[in-house]
Amino acid sequence: MKEVLKSVALKLQRELERLFRGYDVYIKLDVDDGGEFTAVISDSHSSFRWRPDALLEVKHQICPDCSRKIVGHHAAIIQVRGIGGPLSRSEKESILELLDRLPQKVKGSIVEVKEVKEGIDIKVSEHSTARSIASRILAECPGTLKESYKLISRSGGEKKTRLNLSVRVSKPVKKKALVEYQGELAIAEWKAGGRVELQLIPSNKRILLDARESVSRIREYTGELEEVEIIGVSTDRVFFIKRGELEYDEVDLKSVIGAPEKGKKAFVVIVGGRRLLAILD
Repeated sequence: MKEVLKSVALKLQRELERLFRGYDVYIKLDVDDGGEFTAVISDSHSSFRWRPDALLEVKHQICPDCSRKIVGHHAAIIQVRGIGGPLSRSEKESILELLDRLPQKVKGSIVEVKEVKEGIDIKVSEHSTARSIASRILAECPGTLKESYKLISRSGGEKKTRLNLSVRVSKPVKKKALVEYQGELAIAEWKAGGRVELQLIPSNKRILLDARESVSRIREYTGELEEVEIIGVSTDRVFFIKRGELEYDEVDLKSVIGAPEKGKKAFVVIVGGRRLLAILD
């Protein structure tokens, strides 16, 4: 209310200045916490203090964003889905947590967030904000973005459309994972911005993919994996033990992908008939 009274005082002062235009006087109007206005009108010889009465009419209005939320109006919708299927529960929670971290100004433009069977729908009041939110999602989750417009209504030859942003994401549970890349086994490490660095097995060749490339070229590894624990490292051998067994096994260092250390978890994989030890830690 204090800010409202100050605003009214400023408007009253401008009105008094308009009335006394042409007179060589100085006008200053203040308002106290009780809502009483005091005007001081002075010239080079004297001053006059006056308390004008002001009638305030208070109108309660809803801001544009809140108004759109109440009626459910949205200019854009972001449909977040998984690659090749619906989002998992952990992926949905990751998206919701990301939305919760958005700046308050951005969150103010979100009309509705709805969990659906396939993923999450985000209704947004402005196109630019919707694109910004989609970009933030893809900055943390490997994925793709497609834009389209849907005709909502037609009035007097004018078309009203809604922006549809289709975001397809594939957020790994782990930072590193075994994947297939163009038919080859590889260790994938997810980087910032949805980029993925691949270490091909057994060549050790490294490839960096952007978010779009990672979605179209990387597939989940479906071959047999055997998890083991490294129990020792010598100058040319790595010793490990299989889960649930007491006897150890070993491979030469040339068959190890990654940095072997005692206590690390690893996976035994067969590539081209050769047994390899892949370390993801």
